[in-house]
Amino acid sequence: SEERFRQITENVADLIALLDLEGRRVYNNPAFRPLLGDPSLQTGSDSFHEVHPDDRERIRRIFAETVRTGVGQRTEYRFVGHDGTMHYIESQASVVRDASGCITNVLVVGRDITERNQTAAALREAEVRFRTLFDRAPVGVVVIDPATATIIEANEIAAEQLGYTMEEFVKLGIADFEAVETPEQIRAHIGKAV
Repeated sequence: SEERFRQITENVADLIALLDLEGRRVYNNPAFRPLLGDPSLQTGSDSFHEVHPDDRERIRRIFAETVRTGVGQRTEYRFVGHDGTMHYIESQASVVRDASGCITNVLVVGRDITERNQTAAALREAEVRFRTLFDRAPVGVVVIDPATATIIEANEIAAEQLGYTMEEFVKLGIADFEAVETPEQIRAHIGKAV
């Protein structure tokens, strides 16, 4: 079963670490190589050493609670790689018990979520920029749901230009406005813009 465990762990992208009850590394799978260098050289080292100093005590507490209660927790923390790069790790710990039921080790399965976090941060930043441009646009901007012909969103200028408060304006639908152009004229404008 040990050989089967090794075959599985050495062929997955997830970070798999087997720790003793003090948090020292017993085994790290090859997926740790980008973070730690050669994982085999880390055997016996303190697994908390590379945890970012601001996260280290929290992770130690979670580890101690897992050992004490036998119940693992999912957590996220920052990890400083051997080359100094910061990684964000999401992990789940679980205990390993011997035949008599005593906890002998902690198995931690993690994933490097740095790229996911960077993408989420970039999307949040883009949303902030969009909101700023949308809200501060020098002209009225209206977003309409084509399925229901209702106003989903509008900036203050759009509401002011048409003589409404924002609360009133966003409750309106297209049918509430008098058309100033025919559908053919609108299609012609769209055709010129495209």
